[in-house]
Amino acid sequence: MSFPNWRSSSSAKPSGMARSASTASQQLAASSVFDRWNRGEVSQERIKGRRETTLELQTRIAQLEVQATNRDRELGEVTHLLQKTDQRARNAEKRAQELQRDVETLTIAHNTDATLLAARAAELRDAQFYLSKTDSLSDEDIRHMLETLNATIFQYAAQFADDFPYDAITPLVNGTQDKETIRRKVKQWVAHDLVDRLETANDRLDPILVQITLQSGIASMAKYIIMRWTAGTHEENETLTSIHYELMRTEPWTVVTRWRSLTQRGAQQLDMQRVSYNIMSLIGKIMLLCGVDRGTDSTAITIGKYESRLQAIAKQITDLKKAMREDVLACEFMPHYVRGQEYFRPTTMEDSFGRHIDPTTEPMDRVFCTTELGLYRYESYDKHRGLLGTLLLRPKVVLLSALRELESSKPNNV
Repeated sequence: MSFPNWRSSSSAKPSGMARSASTASQQLAASSVFDRWNRGEVSQERIKGRRETTLELQTRIAQLEVQATNRDRELGEVTHLLQKTDQRARNAEKRAQELQRDVETLTIAHNTDATLLAARAAELRDAQFYLSKTDSLSDEDIRHMLETLNATIFQYAAQFADDFPYDAITPLVNGTQDKETIRRKVKQWVAHDLVDRLETANDRLDPILVQITLQSGIASMAKYIIMRWTAGTHEENETLTSIHYELMRTEPWTVVTRWRSLTQRGAQQLDMQRVSYNIMSLIGKIMLLCGVDRGTDSTAITIGKYESRLQAIAKQITDLKKAMREDVLACEFMPHYVRGQEYFRPTTMEDSFGRHIDPTTEPMDRVFCTTELGLYRYESYDKHRGLLGTLLLRPKVVLLSALRELESSKPNNV
């Protein structure tokens, strides 16, 4: 067996098939080189792109670092500003607390000064009041107030007498405790002779007698209320009256009037409602004394019908009391009420019925009762003659002679 000669084969001239294979391998090698070149170009582009991206990122990072640095600086500045602001706030709060304490101190001082000023102002007003020699009310003002009160009482009494329930009269039994109590209380304000006539009149009771009784009783109570010092006890009023009289005897008149004014202002007073109630109570007792049963509707109806009139009278009494006893300092005003059985003096009294009486030609007549108050103005005191003053308004009185004429003119008189 023989082996081929590879060397001779290899050195032999290639055939056509062999040349084709060689050309294909060369083309393949060239293609791979081209591919490798292409791939290198792509890598360069990628590297370049990545470098650019990296550069951009580095630039951005640098910018961010600059911004962060700026933010840190701004944050530091803001933090510092906040610290300063906080410190200022603490300082302001501390100052506010100091100012609050100063305000409280000043407020206390102001209140103390205001209290002291008010006290000094009150003392000054009291001093001015005490030293003042002029009054806001004149003699004519006081006289007019009293005349108005008299007129109101007269109108009330006249209308009440017209509406009096004469048909409801049933005489009280003599000697009963109820009647004795009523009689005693009415006699505190009405003349005793007038009370006796009311009790015995029965169904012959004259409206004029009722009117006179009401006028006399209300006028008497009005004088008592005006001159009464306080709503307290009788002993308290008597004590103040004694002190007032002693001052009039021994002290200058300016001291007397100012003591009276200040004392009257400080005393507890009867208010208007209480005065109205007292007058209404007196009227009710007068009706009972005349024989009108307290249980009848006519009593409540008659009194209630004139309740507003009574309140008007009560207000006029309290207003006059204040004017005479508190407001006037130049003198002493006193209402004048003539008691029964006194001799009639035309110079100091006036006949209620308007009759002209000449004491030089007619016998002396006596007073039965007073229907309207008079007014005295006292200015000084003399140890021999007593109080010295002027009669500004004569009281109106009913005389015994006028009462006898009235009784004799009645057809049923026995």
